[in-house]
Amino acid sequence: MTSYYISRILVAWIFAALFYLLGAAWWVALLVGVAASVWFLYAPHSGRYQIDAERGVTALQRDERSQWINDKAARNAAVLLALTLGVLDIYFSTTAEHAAIPIAWTRWLLIGAVVVYLVSDLTLRRR
Repeated sequence: MTSYYISRILVAWIFAALFYLLGAAWWVALLVGVAASVWFLYAPHSGRYQIDAERGVTALQRDERSQWINDKAARNAAVLLALTLGVLDIYFSTTAEHAAIPIAWTRWLLIGAVVVYLVSDLTLRRR
């Protein structure tokens, strides 16, 4: 597992360096590096993956149950997004101006879809 940890910490800090080089503030790059490092350290203990320490850098794998949960959570988020987008399209197309859906609304829809995915994932894993 040592090679897994070393490789993932290296990837996290390369990603943080890319953030900085692409114009992010230094504290944002630092935050990205720390968050990614914490995730990679937590992942083997999260219960989301099967661990095969003999595989070295690729020690973590998803089993069938974990993949099933991921698929269901993604489906729930996609269904919510599609239905809500459809409702908003109908609402905005029936207004007097026949306006398009404001972009700010779509941002909130995407945030809502991510929240639904995370909540679905969490609740399905607890079963």
